[in-house]
Amino acid sequence: MELKAGTSLRLEEVNGEGKYYCKVVEEGEGYIYIDYPIHQATKKSAFLLMPTKLKAYSIEENGVTYHFSTEVVGRIKKEIPMIQLHYKGKESLVKYQRREYVRVDATLPAALHSLNGAFEPFTTITKNISASGALLAVKAKGVFLKKGDTINVWLVFELSDQYYHIQTEAEVINVLPSHIEKQHNVGVKFLTLGVKEKEALIRYTLEVQRELKRKGLL
Repeated sequence: MELKAGTSLRLEEVNGEGKYYCKVVEEGEGYIYIDYPIHQATKKSAFLLMPTKLKAYSIEENGVTYHFSTEVVGRIKKEIPMIQLHYKGKESLVKYQRREYVRVDATLPAALHSLNGAFEPFTTITKNISASGALLAVKAKGVFLKKGDTINVWLVFELSDQYYHIQTEAEVINVLPSHIEKQHNVGVKFLTLGVKEKEALIRYTLEVQRELKRKGLL
């Protein structure tokens, strides 16, 4: 992956709680210029001070996520005002492997649909979730799913006072008994998440993880 003009970035303060969105405007030797970032919560332009340390994330069209560490090193005004970030080049980009996606316990409403009409759509909840898949609680009487099946999964979750509705095809990777009577746990792997949907799920799981850490539960 290469950062170039137009590449979207998500920024998170290392020593703070600020989260932002921006785009790369220019790339130079040892730096990149970004437009003034938009604060995730307030939706307003943010003025980042030097030397704010940041974690930057970018998602390719195929859904692969990269991240790198950076800091604010300057500001410049050309056609538009820009912020200069330290950037060592593509060798500093770290690729998120599927196993690295944060998985958190979360009870989210979900709906399961058959791709071929094999069963009537029904609602359930997640037990945990990541940007690559989820564990679903399914009543035992409704467990007609088996490993290898492909289904449609609909999910709803709230992030920064906004509701996200996500639909993806998913592969059933296991069906296991639950300690809860008359219930099974169905593990699924997401197959067709778009870039924006995957990014939203990554942000959601990181938010949940951060909150659990704040409460001392992790």
